[in-house]
Amino acid sequence: MAEEKFPSERAESLRHWAAAGRAEEPDARRPEGDLSAAELAHELQVHQLELEAQNEDLRRTQQELQESLDLYNELYNRAPIGFLTLDPKRHMHHVNLNAARLLGAEPPQLEGRRLAGFVDADDQEAFHLHCRQALETQEVQTCELRLQPASGPRLDVMLQTVVAPVERMGPGCLHVVLEDISQRRRAAEQIRRDRRRLRSMVHALTLAEERERRRIATDLHDSACQLVALAQMKVSELRQQRPAGSVALVVEELAELLEQTDQTIRLRIFDLSPPVLYHSGLAAALKWLAEDFGDRHLLQVEVDDDGQSEVLDNDLLPLTYRAVRELLMNVMKHAGTGRARLVMRHQEDRLHLEVIDEGSGLDLDKLEDNAGFGLFAIRERMEMIGGRCHLESEPGKGTRVRLEVPLSATPDTG
Repeated sequence: MAEEKFPSERAESLRHWAAAGRAEEPDARRPEGDLSAAELAHELQVHQLELEAQNEDLRRTQQELQESLDLYNELYNRAPIGFLTLDPKRHMHHVNLNAARLLGAEPPQLEGRRLAGFVDADDQEAFHLHCRQALETQEVQTCELRLQPASGPRLDVMLQTVVAPVERMGPGCLHVVLEDISQRRRAAEQIRRDRRRLRSMVHALTLAEERERRRIATDLHDSACQLVALAQMKVSELRQQRPAGSVALVVEELAELLEQTDQTIRLRIFDLSPPVLYHSGLAAALKWLAEDFGDRHLLQVEVDDDGQSEVLDNDLLPLTYRAVRELLMNVMKHAGTGRARLVMRHQEDRLHLEVIDEGSGLDLDKLEDNAGFGLFAIRERMEMIGGRCHLESEPGKGTRVRLEVPLSATPDTG
């Protein structure tokens, strides 16, 4: 038995057969009444063959369309995210399996129901605004809200909505993509909690470090400085005895060494924890710091103080002092200038400090490692206590760094 032809091949064979039959047709100019019965039968047979060929084409096209539709339905229903269509009254249609799972029901149970009925009461306004924006802008709109499924716990979802050209439903239809972001939200919340705990620990460690610095500085002052002072008194007694010769030279050298030792210890004490910071306040400590930069680093710092800076908690004094010191060090190392300006202003519940220079400026996208890390550390310390650090700079136009310090520590819980 001959092998059965595919529909397309059979249709093509029928066309060839019909074409061959037409080649044998009688002269078309003959009157129709002159056609014989055999010729009429042949004509009908040719038309029948053409119809069968067309039917084969239609069946093939229908089969291809059905296969495409089946594939589309499979992909649509098995997609890893939810798909559905809203008619102009926000009723749901074409709900796929994942969307039905998120809404806690079977797809047939959701057909014709309002999606707003599954939206948390607190997010109803946001949902309706989201739909209006999609219709008005004719662009994809995204929002996050909470759903209360027909069964199961409440979910955090992300909606992506765009106008749907579904003519049979009328204008105003929307295609909606639903994605469950509950796990992502939980992970983000855990990260925030971990961050809060970490910042709290860092804040506590910073305070402990400053207290230890102050203890060491106090111990140095009360022990090493006192011993040096006692040694200087003994050298002074030797001087009064008017030694002669080499002894006199040794006494003078010893006096000079003790003076250098005293200055070195006092500088180290100020580097650790300047006593003036706690005895006389922040403004006095920063003015001393400005003088020290002029003497030791040849950076002339102009201090502009409104006289109202003595308002910070003691715990914030060393952090603020070190932030300003770090900024002045950055000016000295990276600005390429010998001058800077320090401005202090008390405004409402914050102390504002600005370190300004007219040096080479910074390309904020290409910060040097040292300068970048220093500024990052300052920003982190400010945010840790509820403050802020703002940086303005352009190459060739200098740099301005503004610190906003709360009057009392309010650790950031963000």
